[in-house]
Formats: sequence, structure tokens, C-alpha cells
Amino acid sequence: MRQLDVYLGEERAGTLAELPGSPAALEFRYEPNWLQSPERVALSLSMPLRDEPYPHDICAPFMANLLPEGDPRDAIGRRLGISPGDIYGMLEALGRDCAGALVVLPQGSAPPSPPPSPGSPPFLVMPLGQVGRLIDGLPQRPLGVDPEDGGARLSLAGVQDKLVLSRVGAGWVLPSERIPSTHIIKPANPRLAGSVENEALCLDLAARSGLETARSAIDTIDGRRCLVVTRYDRSIVNGVARRVHQEDFCQALSRWPNQKYENRGGPGLADCFRVLEGVSEPAVDRLKLLDAVTFNVLIGNVDAHAKNFSILHLPGGTVHLAPLYDLMCGDPYENVTQNLAMAIGDSRRGDHVYASNWDAFAREAGLGAANLRRRVRATVERALSVLPQSEEAVRAMAADSPFVGLIAAFIARRGATMIANLAHKDAAAARA
Repeated sequence: MRQLDVYLGEERAGTLAELPGSPAALEFRYEPNWLQSPERVALSLSMPLRDEPYPHDICAPFMANLLPEGDPRDAIGRRLGISPGDIYGMLEALGRDCAGALVVLPQGSAPPSPPPSPGSPPFLVMPLGQVGRLIDGLPQRPLGVDPEDGGARLSLAGVQDKLVLSRVGAGWVLPSERIPSTHIIKPANPRLAGSVENEALCLDLAARSGLETARSAIDTIDGRRCLVVTRYDRSIVNGVARRVHQEDFCQALSRWPNQKYENRGGPGLADCFRVLEGVSEPAVDRLKLLDAVTFNVLIGNVDAHAKNFSILHLPGGTVHLAPLYDLMCGDPYENVTQNLAMAIGDSRRGDHVYASNWDAFAREAGLGAANLRRRVRATVERALSVLPQSEEAVRAMAADSPFVGLIAAFIARRGATMIANLAHKDAAAARA
């Protein structure tokens, strides 16, 4: 029976075993010492701390959600000679730096050492041009994974091309089990014109609207315009990066990555709100999630599926909703569906979410309908009031881009439509 050691930070939290059989099944068991540790946290709300092992149908979806998806996963499998469906094999190869605090290593490997101080070995800042070459090679080497040239062996979910690196001063370093990645570099998406400016504007607007978001900035790296996102599941203490554990909502609900969309059997918004019953301050995080849902409708983010919402597990057991990430306006793209990833009531079209749909959503989520509609309107109005500031800020980073104004105009139009759709119900309620 093959086993992998699963670490949270520098402490072994448990083991992932591949059980004999065809097809092989996975089993996860917490380490007895971890169960007694004052720093212990659960890997997932779907796997609370306990002595008994977790069977395949619970632990395998969690582990699968750590891996890249779609074409990037297939490309990595080809380069490493591993079947893309081999969760155990992919984690064995890629688990040295995962989302959250997880480090997955072959059993018997030396445990992760404390991160070194910047400037000391084994920090090897990449020379000029190397990051650019990694970016250009992402279609063939997703995440920079390449066993032939010492490329990083790390994992991050998603289908978009991205590079995951650690920032040291003004330079970049390949991450490892000892050196946590600190930033996600997203180059321009050739299928979505203006993707860098689009996501930068949406993230900036969310932050100015009072929502917690991952920090980002547009940067030109080796002549390539990219969005550089600071990982929120990392903390920097005295210049040293530390991992912070997180999981997405598919992991919290034991759903497979291919179930991330509601119309493919994945979680709906009512399921997402039920996840928050397990956090430390459910009432606070429920309002934050409502604001996030509202904002996603406002910007036409049609990819706000269950893997694009996460929760953070902090040492000592505090659990709360993670900052927002992967925010993008889908309206400008003819090749992108205009259907929302999760329905509001029974409506999947952002321009056709009416007061009655918000009321149905309120009932499903266990929220008061009138208060929900007032908060939705306030969130939209607040975002529209700061939209010119966000547009100006992103223009300063991408002055030559024609897309910033276009995307801002789409958001402004959507906001006006949302307020108009809510106003009809408000007026009727006032007359009653």
C-alpha cells in the first residue's frame, strides 16, 4: 500500500493511502499527534478532526480539487508520464506547494523545513528573461512544471494559464516545499481580449466597494503584461512567507472538480450558504457572501462557481470566508456564456434577475427578503459610486488599453439595470 505524508505547514497532519484494488481507492487518516496539537486545524469542513480514516468518497474529491483542471492537467500529465485521472500520482508529483497550507510528500521524505530568510540559500532569484520564458511556455508547461529543467513541482486548481512564484525583493524564485509561493502571475488570455485589465478592474472595484479581495496589480514582466495576484493564503512575518490553510467550497462539500457548476450537479447558492454554518462567525460571513453574490451579478462574472469561493482555516480553529478572487466581467465576450454559474432564485441571466428572484434566493439562503433587497441595492450603488476611481486606477497601470473604459461601461449598464429591476418591487412594497 502506497502512502503520502500530508503536512499542514511544517507539521505532518496525516497520511493519504492508495488502497489495493482496481480501481484504486484513497483513504485519509489524521496523524494522532496532529489531533493532540494546539495548532491543529482540519483539512476541510468535510473532514473534521477524528481518529477514524476518511473513505474515498469524502477524501478523494478534496484531494482532486488541489490539482489543475482541464487542458493544464492533461499537459502536466503528459510531461510527467502520469494519467490525469491518477489523483495519487499527480499529488505525489505536484504536492510540494498546494493551495492553503498543504504540502504533500512521498512517505519517508524529510519534512518541510522552516522557510529560509530572504537572501539566504536556497533562494535562487531567476535571471532576467527566465520568467518570461516560463510564461511563454505555460501552454506546454502549466504552472511552470517541467521535470527536465528543474521546474517547480507545485499544484494550483483552475483551467487558466498561470505561473506560481515566490517574490523576494524585486525578484522571483521557484517555490518548493520549503519556499511557499507568494504570487500568482496571470498573463493575457488569448481567448479573452483585455483579460488582464478586466480582472484588475473588477478586483479593484470590489476592494473599493468594501469587499475583501486578493490584492492585485498589473505589471510588465520581461515585456509581457500580466496580472500579479498576491496570495491571500500566505502570511509574511519578518519578510518570511508562511502558508495559511484554505479550501474551496467544492472541497468543503465533498464535490468533484467537474461538479463546480450548478448545472453540472454542483453546489448552488443555498449549498454555499450552508457551508457557512461551519465557520466561526456565520452571521458575519453570510452577509459577506451575499455582497459577493451581488457583486458577481453586477460585473457579469459568469464563472463564479463553487471553486471560486473559499474559506480560511486559521491556527487555533478560527474559520472564515476567504477574500474574493477570480473576478471578471463576462459581458464583453461573445464566446462566453451569459448564464450565471449559480442561479439567483430561478434566474441564470444577470440582466434578468428581478426582485422576485432575489426574494426566492433569500428564502433558499434563510435570509430576510426585504433586508436582502435593500443590501443588494446598497452594494450596487456603492460600487457604481467608486467605479470612476477604479477605472482611473487601472488606466494608470494600463494606459494604452482600450478595454478599461469598455469594461467599466458594461458594469455601469448592468448596475443601472439591477437597480431598475429592484425599484419596481420596492415601489410596490411601499404602496402596500
